[in-house]
Amino acid sequence: MSKEDIVKQLKEDCSSQSIDITKSDLSKIHDAFMKIIKCELNGRGEIRLYGVGTLSTAVSREKQCRNPQNGAIMIVPKKTRVKFKASQTLLSILNEKEKAVVS
Repeated sequence: MSKEDIVKQLKEDCSSQSIDITKSDLSKIHDAFMKIIKCELNGRGEIRLYGVGTLSTAVSREKQCRNPQNGAIMIVPKKTRVKFKASQTLLSILNEKEKAVVS
């Protein structure tokens, strides 16, 4: 789902609830939200989205590996990655949907 899709969906949801807001304002809200997430994760914090899950960061250690093409030993530097842990609410929704498709 792209930013445009998100803004469009938000506009539809706001309209159905009689909330008068422009797509331009929703786009600015989306940008502000993304900035908050980036800043928080950059500061090694975590973001808890109720009913969805938690975003956090983890640093992977430096490791040694082999290049499969020539067998040379390479060092893969440590790096920061983003982890996502789904909430129980989201997992139960996804698993119920799976059961419905299988049945």
